[in-house]
Amino acid sequence: MTWDSNKFSSAEHAYQFSKAVYHNMKELAEEMKKADTANKVKMLSKNIHTSDAWINKRCRVMKDILVEKFKQVEKFRTALLATGNKPLAHDVMDLFWGTGKTFKGQNMFGKLLMEVRDQARAQMCKDLHS
Repeated sequence: MTWDSNKFSSAEHAYQFSKAVYHNMKELAEEMKKADTANKVKMLSKNIHTSDAWINKRCRVMKDILVEKFKQVEKFRTALLATGNKPLAHDVMDLFWGTGKTFKGQNMFGKLLMEVRDQARAQMCKDLHS
């Protein structure tokens, strides 16, 4: 996918790259862009001391990336739309992005996916009736 004029193998690559650039860690950002896997990018991101300003904008950045992925990656778009109205849970240990081990996490990634899905479906309906 393409994000911010750069090509990435995953949304995780794009997100962590954006976070590194935001924190003026350009060399790390370039290393992240070239990482083989999303997991490797996630591990590299541990080197970033995340600012409060980033924390305040991280959901907007992730949602924008997911919207772009939805537009650009047919397999992702098809899979997301195929979930219908089902709730989506990001089953990872992270208590902000995921559900956490005990399912008490905020599941923000799952919520953003549902927002992208619902907004896309609403736009598709609007386009049909135009």
